[in-house]
Amino acid sequence: VIRSLDGVTDAAVAVLPDASGNPRLVGYLTGPGVDAGQVRSELVRLLPSYMIPASWLVLEALPLTANGKLDRKALPRPALAGQEAKRAAGNDRERVLSEIFADVLGVTEVGVDEDFFVLGGDSIRSIQLVSRARAAGLALTTRDVFERRTVTDLARTATETPAEEAAAPEPADALITLSAEELADLELELSEDLT
Repeated sequence: VIRSLDGVTDAAVAVLPDASGNPRLVGYLTGPGVDAGQVRSELVRLLPSYMIPASWLVLEALPLTANGKLDRKALPRPALAGQEAKRAAGNDRERVLSEIFADVLGVTEVGVDEDFFVLGGDSIRSIQLVSRARAAGLALTTRDVFERRTVTDLARTATETPAEEAAAPEPADALITLSAEELADLELELSEDLT
């Protein structure tokens, strides 16, 4: 699907662990003037969210083995890409939500204007975000996360919850264990409900 998009000469996708060890899709693009943001925007219309890479790198060429096949071991990690300056939290709500974003996404820091889903968020992580925000005294819904997407917009949307309602106790063990396929089905079902 990625290779069929305008401006893309070649593409590859790899599963790499994020800072917290969770698997994350990373997309690699080649092509004159290819724009990773535009590619992602087009993919949102063509693929379910769990199939869209969280991070993108534009390369001059994909690394190949001596046999001419993709050399997955030679693909650079997203951390090697230049990072743009991130706008820091301007108030307590933004600070709390930035910390929750970073924790849920397994990254060291999050700028208040960064898109939750571009950073690797998905339906399951959006539920975790909502739960942790509520525990911190900020009421949000998963629909808010899908519609607002950034710390700034969610901080404006969130309502404060009374302390007695803020946090439900978290179970010591998982209530259920889902396979990767079951998680993908749940995510697809949730994303269809939200559209």
